[in-house]
Amino acid sequence: QLYDAGKLTFLSNVGSLVAPTTMADYTARSNLPLGLFSHADLQRHWMTGAPHTRSQITGWGGRLADLFTSSNLNPQVSMNISINGVNIFQTGGAVIPYTIGESGATEVSSYNTGSLQNRIFSKYTDSILDQTYSDLLAKSFAESNRGAIDAAIEFNSQVNSVVLNTPFDQGDSLSRRMKKIAQVIAAHGALQQSRQVFFISIGGFDNHSGLLPAHNNLLPQISRALSSFYNAMVEIGCENDVVTFTASDFSRTLGTNGQGSDHAWGANHMVMGGAVDGGKIFGDYPLSLRTPQDPVYGNLDLGRGRLIPTLSVDEMAAELAMWYGVSSATDLKTILPNIESFY
Repeated sequence: QLYDAGKLTFLSNVGSLVAPTTMADYTARSNLPLGLFSHADLQRHWMTGAPHTRSQITGWGGRLADLFTSSNLNPQVSMNISINGVNIFQTGGAVIPYTIGESGATEVSSYNTGSLQNRIFSKYTDSILDQTYSDLLAKSFAESNRGAIDAAIEFNSQVNSVVLNTPFDQGDSLSRRMKKIAQVIAAHGALQQSRQVFFISIGGFDNHSGLLPAHNNLLPQISRALSSFYNAMVEIGCENDVVTFTASDFSRTLGTNGQGSDHAWGANHMVMGGAVDGGKIFGDYPLSLRTPQDPVYGNLDLGRGRLIPTLSVDEMAAELAMWYGVSSATDLKTILPNIESFY
């Protein structure tokens, strides 16, 4: 429905590439991503934008935030917010992800709530954190904890006061987490955040067996969550200011292993938002999945329907970064060091 309404588009045959790659390059093992077909390696490549190395310790979402974080007026809350833990994608040189859960930021248990005992605990904690320490390490530790406690309380106060009328599937964790992200976006003014990057994940796709029943459960969850999230963005008037995109380590073989499918390479991805040129498929979708040929790169099938990507993660990331506000080639190369291989 979102595709038909022009609010969602598909990117075809996307994957991690060091450079444009042909069958001859693959056969010669020339300029291939390290650890090709490995979950850990390809996830890392997607997040870092550096498929040629395992030593990159920052992600392209983190480096993007490094360039823009000064535009946010509240330094207590990171520009990058994760509802699925610390991740390399959102980790930059200066910016690290602020991790939350379905209920919001994690506050110190029993701090400043309810009973006399809890209030005494809060006062005792404050007396420790508010002291003046001569030791730099102790001073930094106390200030960090003080800031974290205060930031969590303020964050939850602003976010949890947001009421959304858009229905979300409360029986499904993905929808509940998407609703929390929608509430955070709705509270961006109160939180003094002009730009933000969010991270959310869902597993269960490594289907060497039972692929069809697994997808029969997973894909409707994603469909419901994305639909509710987009409608929530319309409700709060942010549908043109928010872009949602999917990412994954790789696709699955088109040929079955008997019960499921195995690790492959090029995959299809979704990009959603009011600013998206929707209702289209961008990139080169093979005219035939039996004999997948590309007019530029030739035969794409490495065997069993394992396709060489014709659109790189770097190109997808670059378009997203430029929509976000990156306007110079120098900054784009800072975010995606390998982009000149494609642009």
